[in-house]
Amino acid sequence: MTTFITSEWLMDKTGASSNGGMVVAKQEIAAMAGAQVLAEGGNAVDAAVTAAWVMNVMEPYNCTIAGAGYLVYRSASGESWVVDFSNRAPSRATPEALASRTTVAFSGPLAAAVPATVAGLATALERFGTISLARSLAPAIEVAEDGMPLNWLLTLRLVQELPGIRANPKTAEVFLKDGDPGMAHGETVLRQTDLARTLRAIADEGVGEFYEGETAQKIISFVNDQGGILDAADFAAFRPSVVEPLRSSYRDYTLLGVPLPSPGLTTIQCLRMLEHFDLAGMGHNSADALHVMAETFRLAFADRDAYLGDPEFCDPPVETLLSEDYLTSRSAEIDPRRALECVRPGNVGRIPAGAQGGGGGTTQICAVDADGNMVSMTQTLIGGFTGLGVAGDTGVVMNCGLQWFDPRPGAPNSVAPGKRPLSNMTPMIVERDGRAVLAVGAPGSRRITNAVSQVTLNVLEHGMSVQPAISAPRIDCSLGHILADDRIDAGTIANLRERGHRVDVVHEFINEGGPATGYRGHFSRPAAIKIDDEGMRHGGDYPFVEGMAVGVPRST
Repeated sequence: MTTFITSEWLMDKTGASSNGGMVVAKQEIAAMAGAQVLAEGGNAVDAAVTAAWVMNVMEPYNCTIAGAGYLVYRSASGESWVVDFSNRAPSRATPEALASRTTVAFSGPLAAAVPATVAGLATALERFGTISLARSLAPAIEVAEDGMPLNWLLTLRLVQELPGIRANPKTAEVFLKDGDPGMAHGETVLRQTDLARTLRAIADEGVGEFYEGETAQKIISFVNDQGGILDAADFAAFRPSVVEPLRSSYRDYTLLGVPLPSPGLTTIQCLRMLEHFDLAGMGHNSADALHVMAETFRLAFADRDAYLGDPEFCDPPVETLLSEDYLTSRSAEIDPRRALECVRPGNVGRIPAGAQGGGGGTTQICAVDADGNMVSMTQTLIGGFTGLGVAGDTGVVMNCGLQWFDPRPGAPNSVAPGKRPLSNMTPMIVERDGRAVLAVGAPGSRRITNAVSQVTLNVLEHGMSVQPAISAPRIDCSLGHILADDRIDAGTIANLRERGHRVDVVHEFINEGGPATGYRGHFSRPAAIKIDDEGMRHGGDYPFVEGMAVGVPRST
């Protein structure tokens, strides 16, 4: 049989550098909107929130104003906070009410959680921003009303989700033309006039309109008419929280992560365990390095699924999991020559439980201003573009946030009224010598934690600049085995298999994953900003789909 030699189509991005501000977002229009705010004198929070509103218009398959998220903020003076805008379960979300869903993830109208994004973004702006809510919303309203490009990426997603879109008449009305993606009929722009009206109502009347006004009533009616369990009191009572970040050291750096129910703890646990190994000495993406990383990821995820949940409702062993004794003992379980045949949760003095969380569209924004204030924010739709679809004439794509709960009663992440599900979002900021040096985060469901860990290691251990750190091939072990980018050396892959690893090699490329993974590919899609020792800001983004880093020069 003849072996053919073929060319390869390789994709990458150059990144961007600036001596002033920087915004990275998954759509150019969103990044530019945030950068314009910086150019007008706004700060990093202003820019991130503005970009976030635009993203909620432009990527309805990844994020929505009815979704959820986390924002990590570090001021130039060193003050740091997390805005936690997690979804909360409705007050009627009892085990009894959901008894029919005890073996599979919650879905459909019973999975609808209280929307959190509007309150979260508004709270971040009020506490740490400088511009008005109306100013932050203005670009998103313009994009929704005047239209956004009906580009190949959006069209691809519409085609992939076509049956689900057609199943909701209002979703079909907004996103299709005569039952098909508009491009099939020569359309080049997609307008969301209902969503524009909702956003303008929030800008004019404030957050209360979304949670206690006409918009709230319409969303609740839409969900409950299909069998959901939302109440007006759930909306009226919702408040995001502003809390201190989860702080931990990594060598001579300080990691600022998101506390539970974010997996920030798991990300930090991975990095702290890997601190016990000489990754730099092993070499980037060597067989030795990838082996200990894979084993670390597997062990940390076993702990995540067994012990973690909303600390308001359970008692997760946070101090134990991040204690030096525990991290040392878990690291010692790793055989440098052989993969563990069975990965179990560590011994924290209690019976392990838990299950894997669900998926859902997500997006990432990073921002830094000329003064050095920094933001890393991840926000999400939860449940997919067509999980519930557009809520009546609000234009709002509704979340299925309860799908992140363990459907089995009695586990740390089991559902309860008002409880926040264990999520997959882990935005992070890294400090060194009293200043911020890195903002990083990613969309990609369970794959986020491994991606954020590897990008962080690429920068801190291997000295990479931010775009190469993101573009470098990665592995993922969030489902218990190694998923490896085929750009990793074939000999390295063979070595990992010889050590007993199951390794599935995949090609990371646009739509390579097929209908199951869609345009998202096989791995998480990081974004990051690095500040170097000279104060230059370097922004980078996942290379295989749209997304842009925009630098704003320092004004003289």
